[in-house]
Amino acid sequence: MKQKLASLALLTLAPMAAHAELVEMQDAELAGVSGQGITFDFNFTFDKVIAGVDVYKNVYGYKLSSTDWELGQGSEVSNPVSGGRYLNRSISVGNDSGDKFVYRYTAWGRN
Repeated sequence: MKQKLASLALLTLAPMAAHAELVEMQDAELAGVSGQGITFDFNFTFDKVIAGVDVYKNVYGYKLSSTDWELGQGSEVSNPVSGGRYLNRSISVGNDSGDKFVYRYTAWGRN
């Protein structure tokens, strides 16, 4: 029991030891500071036949810079047995070199 209490006491003191001294920066020094850029790129795809229906789903996104990014998803469902009926949908939002966009697409019918 005493060992557990000692461990808890050490844990409560740990944050105080980790504090660093703050140093004031001048404007000239601040001008040279830049933020950390975060980039990402992902693409997840689901493509299966479920109860005779072809199902396709894609979710994607990327970011190269603050003015070059896109997030989107697309899906396609088709039934070749019942007259070739299909439904396609997609949506994407992004920023292409400063030009923001939202793109939506829906199509349905028979092949």
